[in-house]
Amino acid sequence: MVYDEDNRRISEFEDESVNKTRTYYFKVKLYNENKEYTLDLKTRKCNVTAPRHQWHPYGVPPGAKFKAEAVVGAAGVPGESVTVADFASQTTDGGFGFAVTEPSCFPVGHAFFSKENGLEITNFYDLQNAISDPEAFKIPKECMSP
Repeated sequence: MVYDEDNRRISEFEDESVNKTRTYYFKVKLYNENKEYTLDLKTRKCNVTAPRHQWHPYGVPPGAKFKAEAVVGAAGVPGESVTVADFASQTTDGGFGFAVTEPSCFPVGHAFFSKENGLEITNFYDLQNAISDPEAFKIPKECMSP
């Protein structure tokens, strides 16, 4: 996943397994344009729709409530643990749960529930600060209109 909070866009690779059938997708979500490009990496078929849900940042939103703090990993061993803080927030149709590192506020886990879309859980690992690939949000050629 490549995440750009300032410009409200996400690109990601997804794999899906349903009834022993695996499908792989590349998605570019451009929330400012209200478009989501989904390229099936097996068939090369592209589908352009509105994003499945409204934009929500991966971090602690204003008004979220602190719930708990914990150490993940080998506590007391330098470089082998991280302190995380858990937050929660309610919306009119559901809610969010967040876990972020302290003090840097890198996301560790994110859960979003809405009546319309159900439960979405995202776990983060191997994070890097900044966008390393300037082509990350390039629309696949299969998604371009002729």
